[in-house]
Amino acid sequence: MSLALKDLAIAEIAAQLDISEVTVRKRLGEVFRKFKLGGMRPGKLTDLKQILVSESQKRQSALPGKIVWGEAPDVSTFYGRSDELDKLAGWIVEEKCRLVALLGLRGMGKTALCVKLVEQVDSKFERVIWRSLRYAPPLDDLLANLIPLLSHPQKPNLPTETNQKISLLIECFRQHRCLIVLDCADAILQTQELAGRYQQGYENYGELFRRVGEERHQSCLLITSIENFPEIAALEEQTSPVRTFTLTNLNLSESEIREFFNKKGLFEDENRWSELIGIYRGNPLALKMAVATINEVFCGRVSTFLDQKTPLFGDISSLLKQQFDRLSELENKIVYLLAKEEQPISFVKLRQKLSSPDPQPPELSDIIAAMQSLSRRSLLERKDTESKEVVFTLQSLVKEYARTQLANQSNSADD
Repeated sequence: MSLALKDLAIAEIAAQLDISEVTVRKRLGEVFRKFKLGGMRPGKLTDLKQILVSESQKRQSALPGKIVWGEAPDVSTFYGRSDELDKLAGWIVEEKCRLVALLGLRGMGKTALCVKLVEQVDSKFERVIWRSLRYAPPLDDLLANLIPLLSHPQKPNLPTETNQKISLLIECFRQHRCLIVLDCADAILQTQELAGRYQQGYENYGELFRRVGEERHQSCLLITSIENFPEIAALEEQTSPVRTFTLTNLNLSESEIREFFNKKGLFEDENRWSELIGIYRGNPLALKMAVATINEVFCGRVSTFLDQKTPLFGDISSLLKQQFDRLSELENKIVYLLAKEEQPISFVKLRQKLSSPDPQPPELSDIIAAMQSLSRRSLLERKDTESKEVVFTLQSLVKEYARTQLANQSNSADD
């Protein structure tokens, strides 16, 4: 059901779950009947999303205690990230940042890190509320849900204007020290556009972020997303109360590496465990997918899997495809161009390569905007050379996926 709510086609869902399309339709039909969404009409998935959001908010509103976990997952197993936890806790508790965005590729563990962060700092706040934006609730619905919880036991009269509701929320932020987590905030953004472009009807979230970041109060809004928001990027400074933190490689100690693999049932080839972690750049979800394949296909032998030199397979390719499907046309061109390069290249050379074979090359401003967008999606890696020239490349797994896609396109053309 979660794949269908992400707007994946029947064929894609069947492929990911390794079941027939008939089975997918049958299971979706059962869900639709459960929620009394019958008939062959279009828009049933949209109706189902609205029902799920409404039911979730009703369930969450019934819990007016200090901590309202909402849809936060139970994170019983957690490895590493102690430095990241300390830094984020310092921003939120000691420096009293008003707005923090936790960014990173899918699977990097943003949600799990947020759960552990809330558990670490919750005693410093009067009220803590976790909300997921996975089903893209309209801002008015979110505010109508948050304000009564923050105002409890008082029952405020909610204004009709969105800006007035934002003002009321910020007044709650002034009266009480609150921590609000908005998980999966990228669900309100468009795909196949530059990073940070809102879906139609969700632009007012930008006003919420701007005002929370700019206006005086004693609370913190913590956001997780696979890409940054323009209002947050504009306000961010090293000494300002608005910060962003991008999750990168998961650095584990030797004991943590051993514990991770042993809990997954892997005990052989210990000398190659670090190599496996390096291939997936410490992406926790990609590692879990790889370990599952090693257990199911290669009888738990890490060396046998690594010797195949095929780090990309069904589950992990699908994970990266979700990220690539968000890219604009020019972003795609830049990514595939960088994938062909063995070494990082400068912006000047990148622009030359984009322009040389094209009778209508992209404008310089468009290239800069696309590079900025790719950076906000955490897809680019920037490096300084000895000559102090900035050069660009892709993360290794992203580059491998792009090269695989290029090879597939070439094979299709040959056929």
